[in-house]
Amino acid sequence: MLERRAGGDWVRAPNATAQALGVQEGMKHAAALARAGALHGLRRQPARERETLEALAEWSLQFTALVSLEPPDALVLEIGGSLRYFGGLPALRRRLDAGLAEQGFTAPQLACAPTPLAALWQARAGRDETVLDAAALPEVLGRLPVTVLPLADKARASLEALGLRRLSELLALPSSGLARRFGPVLGQSLARALGQAPDPRPGFEAPACFVRRLELGWPASDGEALLFLGRRLFAELAAFLDRRGLAVQALCLELEHDRDPPSRRALGFGQATACAQAMLLIWREELARQALPAPVTAMGLRLREFCERQAPPRDLFDDPARRGEPALWLARMRTRLGEAALGGLDCVADHRPERAWRRGEPDAALPGMRDASPNADGAASGPAETRPGWLLAEPEPLPLREERPWHGEALFLEGRAERIESGWWDGEPVRRDYYRAAGPSGRHYWIYQDRQSLAWFLHGLFA
Repeated sequence: MLERRAGGDWVRAPNATAQALGVQEGMKHAAALARAGALHGLRRQPARERETLEALAEWSLQFTALVSLEPPDALVLEIGGSLRYFGGLPALRRRLDAGLAEQGFTAPQLACAPTPLAALWQARAGRDETVLDAAALPEVLGRLPVTVLPLADKARASLEALGLRRLSELLALPSSGLARRFGPVLGQSLARALGQAPDPRPGFEAPACFVRRLELGWPASDGEALLFLGRRLFAELAAFLDRRGLAVQALCLELEHDRDPPSRRALGFGQATACAQAMLLIWREELARQALPAPVTAMGLRLREFCERQAPPRDLFDDPARRGEPALWLARMRTRLGEAALGGLDCVADHRPERAWRRGEPDAALPGMRDASPNADGAASGPAETRPGWLLAEPEPLPLREERPWHGEALFLEGRAERIESGWWDGEPVRRDYYRAAGPSGRHYWIYQDRQSLAWFLHGLFA
């Protein structure tokens, strides 16, 4: 990354590849090109950096109620009241590391100290050190370079001219002399860092709606780049929802293209959710099903309406890892196959078997859990175990051989008949005697005899 300052362009935040080639922070662009001719530098964009910092601050609110911005590149989190809830400092740091890595932020500097300035100075000096005792602050801060101090370039030059390189050397000098030479700001900063003076900070306030726009550095048409954007976007959304106890059932992503107008992709999750992984699974299915109209340069999401999060039903043998699986499975299949590809079965109050069901919406509760024999509504009579699991689309006539119905083999009737007489009111009456039948092969059938024609028909098959 390049930063324009007096005298030209300077390197800021080189990546690991550039550092391996000898490019260092604060090096002139021309010197960096001399070391790595194929170096590609990106201009700093302060507005985007501020947006990223605010997005991270909003994400961090899931760990503490007080987050302060330290532009252009740092956040200060007050975690003293959160340690017990998250299981201690090591557990909280692991969650912070995992969450930042999930959003694509690598090698973050995390420092912990009793005062905000002490933690901030340690992080900016690259010291990943945890200090819990305020009495140890003078010794710990004394090892830091004076470059961490918020001083103007002229004051820094004066410290260098005096031979002061470490804060320990600065702390050994009389505070009155430092104030006369460098003004009151230096002494006040040291006092706040050591906990000798209060350091109140304004807390970051998250907006009431969720609005994000993530840009790519290049037009991308492959799914991996868009999955990366989705992973980061959904992680921020999940943190936003968690803090408020909310959820979303559907959302619409806006994809920006270089020359074409923006396109939109609607994602449905089957039920209200706040799980970033579930959102990412649906986004993956959407990318696999539909081709992009043009390469994507940015992806945005704007949400103003949310659902209240409902606690999942619990039972004695509840498995948290499997909660919401049926609804998520349905949402994935709908995204992969299309809305019309999936359907459910609903019962209809009609005694005629071919009219006792209709196509409906798929249910997150598996269809096998429902009563397929709606006796309570008077739609069918007889015990549920006499009904087959497979009903033919149209009854198939059965020939008679040796006075027995025949379907590739002789069929022997089992049990008593179940008579169905219905449909006189709509002009399609039926009078049938249904039987469960079996053949020598061991297969079981559901057949009936029409009471008017005395012909036999196959209507269903048992598993």
